[in-house]
Amino acid sequence: MNVPYFRKKRTDQGAAFPFPLGLSLLFVSFLALCIFSFAVLSLLTARNGYRISQKTAEHQSAYYAASNKAEDRIAELNAQWREAKGTGKQPPEKVSFQVAIDSGSVLSVALEGKDTTEEGGTAGYQITEWKEISTGEWKPETTIPVMTPGVS
Repeated sequence: MNVPYFRKKRTDQGAAFPFPLGLSLLFVSFLALCIFSFAVLSLLTARNGYRISQKTAEHQSAYYAASNKAEDRIAELNAQWREAKGTGKQPPEKVSFQVAIDSGSVLSVALEGKDTTEEGGTAGYQITEWKEISTGEWKPETTIPVMTPGVS
């Protein structure tokens, strides 16, 4: 009698698996493992990108706020310049100041007095320096929060 392989008794099969394990089952298992791995990697990459973009957005907002404060200060200094020139006093030729951006950086501004009213220009201060200076110590991230609950 010609009995299919998977219907034979275990004693006839020898030392084989107790159930048929086909190539398609192995392929589907491997495919599911690959899809799960890529899903986890995609999730971690997206979460890390979101965290970095949040930090960048916070820093940019703080920088723009500091920039607005610096421009207000320049407007005040220009008004003082014109007032001093109008009374015949000599205003300071160079002025510099700093505006705090966040806990680790400041906006440094340097101004130089210019009087170009004879040439059709304006009297006041001209910006000679506008730069962000790091004031804090750099602390690198030594760990990567891969699957740490509560860390975002």
